[in-house]
Amino acid sequence: MSQPGPDAVSVIIPVHNGARYLGAAIESVLSNDARPMEVIVVDDGSTDGSGDVARAFDDVMCVSLPHSGVGAALNAGVALARGALIAFLDADDVWAPGKLEAQMELLHRRPELEAVGAYVEEFPSEDFAVQGEMFTTVRPDRYQAPLPSTVLIRKEALARLGPFSESPEAGSAMDFVLRLRDSGLKWAVAPGALVRRRIHLNNSGRTSRTAQHREYLLAIKRSLDRRRAQRPLRHTGDR
Repeated sequence: MSQPGPDAVSVIIPVHNGARYLGAAIESVLSNDARPMEVIVVDDGSTDGSGDVARAFDDVMCVSLPHSGVGAALNAGVALARGALIAFLDADDVWAPGKLEAQMELLHRRPELEAVGAYVEEFPSEDFAVQGEMFTTVRPDRYQAPLPSTVLIRKEALARLGPFSESPEAGSAMDFVLRLRDSGLKWAVAPGALVRRRIHLNNSGRTSRTAQHREYLLAIKRSLDRRRAQRPLRHTGDR
């Protein structure tokens, strides 16, 4: 088997009971002109047929795990990935057309970069709009979000950054993005809203706000601890 080239992209999609939206997520990846070399769906113990949705696509690899959480699913996908570049997507979100092209163009133009992020825009799912809440929590403007879905990263840089946290209280998504920020890796954000985040009634942030808030606080605390540890001690001289 020949060695994948420097532009070969592996896309990892973790899913747990996301059959309703998974097909749209996969299609948004495959419809990008800069087609990835592989799409890896990691079925994290789904009971709703998510794995069957993934296996219906000829160009998708699907692996199934006992339910262990999103961090473990992402790590399993990374372990299987063969591409020199790694990208991620949540199973209920979609990439905008041209997402991968825009990020790869920035990597080509600035070869010193080790990762490229993207802006996010939100859109309401049909089940969300039915409840009459369409405009209550959907942000109207693009924004930067602590989502692995926004990141395209060189595989060797990801190896230096380390695995996703598998602790159920770690807030693995935010922890990953904060570690990327704190690591000293060279990265930039591509212009335009390239990731579309679906707002629906089962978003984890809507169904478990207290747990998510606790996870975010823990991730932020770890980030502050890392930054304090990296700060050089100030020499005050002899007294």
